[in-house]
Formats: sequence, structure tokens, C-alpha cells
Amino acid sequence: MSLAILLAAFAGLLYGILSLVYKYADRIKARSAQFTFMLSLTAALVTVVKSFTEKSAWQQPLLWIAGAGMAVVIVIGIYVIMAANRLGPVYSSWTIVNVSFLFAIFLSAVVLGEVLLCVDPINLLLFGITLFFFVKGMRAGLGKRQHKETFMHLIALLGVFVTNGLTTFGSKLKYVFFGSANTSAFATVFYLISALITLILILVNRNRPFLTRDEIKAGALGGLCISTATILFLSAMALPAVAVFTITQGMSLTTGVALTTIIGKERLNFWMVAGLVSGAIVLVAVVFREQTSKWLCG
Repeated sequence: MSLAILLAAFAGLLYGILSLVYKYADRIKARSAQFTFMLSLTAALVTVVKSFTEKSAWQQPLLWIAGAGMAVVIVIGIYVIMAANRLGPVYSSWTIVNVSFLFAIFLSAVVLGEVLLCVDPINLLLFGITLFFFVKGMRAGLGKRQHKETFMHLIALLGVFVTNGLTTFGSKLKYVFFGSANTSAFATVFYLISALITLILILVNRNRPFLTRDEIKAGALGGLCISTATILFLSAMALPAVAVFTITQGMSLTTGVALTTIIGKERLNFWMVAGLVSGAIVLVAVVFREQTSKWLCG
């Protein structure tokens, strides 16, 4: 087994652990701004250390402009994930996180002129089916509040899909703008700015206490997981992109669902299981979209 495969698998494992961190944050009722602040600050510290081992051009204005845009998306994305977790099981939002690069594919076609494949509309339809299953699963156990709760959960899941897809697209733009340079520097910039944004939100709202001990633990663990996983993921890109996505996203989805159901004690029903299976199918379909397109369309 090659080192790149191990790096990709370990990155997926850390992403899966991150889903459990979100579950812990939900259980302790961590405030979104405080959790995001600690996560971003910790991730910035990890990535800035890594940036000194790579080619980094801190003086480039585009690095800071692109980083600021990514920071806004990250802050909104974490807020939306936490909102989705308050409305439904963590594994549903985590499934959407892992298939959200489907949105990045369509955005790349619109913005960068990349060619869509004949299977992409099919994959989008499969994603819609996944959402349908999760909504049915939510409605099965909500009683009289089911319509309002289900609708809000659906909106939150769509928000997760869009914001995480934008994050993936931002990583793609990084390679368009900077090539192999500024990999960790870019991450450092957007994590630092997202920490600054959430710090301002905390100070403006005058929340007390400023940070609880549980929020510090949850945010720091989340930042350590996401930054280390991202570094390992990028280091595994010696493999073909399809292989890296398959290993990392597959491991992330599998371990995330397993951890939140076994350790997090989240309940499953028929429709939720169908949503998880459908989400896994979407993940595989998107990762192998080029091969499938050649087979179906020639």
C-alpha cells in the first residue's frame, strides 16, 4: 500500500471524526460564532506552520482577496451545518457535505467554462432523491411539527450543499490562480479572516461568557481535524484525483455515519438508511463521472 493511499485514507478518517465533533458541538449547545472562531483560529495555527515548508507569496493581493471570499463562505457554511444539525441528525448533513462537490462541478462549468458530461444531470437527480429520502425520514418522527421542521431542515441541507460546494470550488480556483504555490498559505488566510469575522460577531453581540470550556474544546478539536485532514488530502494528490476523492470522501462518509450513530446515538429509520445509501451512490457516481459518461455516451 502506497503512502499516498494511507494519507488519503487518514484524511477521510479525520473528516469523519469532524462529523462527531459537530455532534458534540450540537450536544453541548455550542454557539455558532464561538465554535467557528475556535475552529478557524486552531486551523490557522496548524496551516501557517505548514505554509513555511511550501512556496508561499504572502504579498500577493489576490491571495488575500480570494482568502477573504473563502472565509465568508466558510463562516456561513459552518453556521448552516450547525443549523441543520439542530433540526435533524448529523449524518444527514454529513452526507450532503460529502456529495457537495457536485455543486462545484456545475459552478465550474458556468464560471470556468468546463464541459458538463452527459451523466451530470443524472447525478443531480440522484442528489434530489437523496434529499427526498432524508425529508421523508425526518417527517416520520416529528408529529405535528413535522411540516415546519422538515421544511427548515430541507433549506438547511440545501445551504450545506451550496456552501460546501462553494468551498470546493474555491479550492479549485486556488489552483487556477496560484498553481502549486500558496496551498497552506491560502488556507491560513481564509481561516484567519474567518476567525476575525466571528470574533467581530461575538463582540458585537456581547455574548457572555465569551467562550465556554466546552466551546473551546469542540472548536479546537474541529480545527485540528479539518486542517490536518486538508493537509493530508492535498499531500495525497500524487494519486489520480478520482482515487483521492474515492478514498477520502468514501472514508469520510462511512466513518462519519458510523461515529454519529454508534457514539452519537443517533437513530436511523428506513428512509434515513435509504438516504445514506442514495448519498453513497451519488458520491461514487460523481467521483467516476468521466468513466461513466464514456460508457453511457461514448
